Amino acid sequence: MRKLLFVLVALSAALALPGQARAIGQCGLPSAQPWWIDFGVLELEPLLSKPGVIAGVSSGTFPQRLRAAGAQTVYWDMYLNRRVGTPSQPQTVAYSIDRANRLFDFAAAQSGCEKPLIALNELFGAHLETPWTQTNTRYRENVLAFLKTLSDRGARPFLLISTTPYTASEQAAAWWREAARYADLVPEAYFGAPSLYAQGPIVGSRRLRVGMRDKLSRFIAIGIPPSKLGVVLGFQTGRGAGGREGLKPREAWFEVVKWQALAARQ
Repeated sequence: MRKLLFVLVALSAALALPGQARAIGQCGLPSAQPWWIDFGVLELEPLLSKPGVIAGVSSGTFPQRLRAAGAQTVYWDMYLNRRVGTPSQPQTVAYSIDRANRLFDFAAAQSGCEKPLIALNELFGAHLETPWTQTNTRYRENVLAFLKTLSDRGARPFLLISTTPYTASEQAAAWWREAARYADLVPEAYFGAPSLYAQGPIVGSRRLRVGMRDKLSRFIAIGIPPSKLGVVLGFQTGRGAGGREGLKPREAWFEVVKWQALAARQ
């Protein structure tokens, strides 16, 4: 079973506190941030089917069932590579725009929202240094066209980023700034639980904060505001994915989960 926590953090905003009136934002989500969004899989339906939960889900009746139980949903698109290609085999811009329009219509229907929030899994080759190859340049053009099409139609895309982003050149920095015009940028920050737990709550928690800040600060340094950034945390239970990695007993795993949540909130 895999579970991710998709934290969309507006670092300048305060948490909404229980008992306070909450303004309603896009698709009925609270206007206050951060949002804590769980990656929704069918096995987790009993845990996700309750008020206060925001789940990133895809197709079928699953999203509707969660909303009927009081949860809120955003659309999760697992295969961005099928829409825009890859750095070595990009699609055309026209193809990417067509797929963006199709995705918008489908996500709106599945989300029950005319202007859906859409998580895009995931940008390939974020770490590649410039000068980019011709194919990667075209791939990046496809991604921008895809994001712009979604944004122009009223969607709020969230671009997940699987590797440490390269931002050191002006060409790369300009591309990231343009992407942030149309989408929130959400790097993935996965940590193996056994080594974190062995380091203890002080050193382990510091490692979490430093790791998250490293990825986010690269964007802030090139002028992207914190309100356009988020982070994906990994709570996978299978081995080899940077989550629990077999850590026992379960109380030790719960402790590491707590450290990750606190570090993300900070």
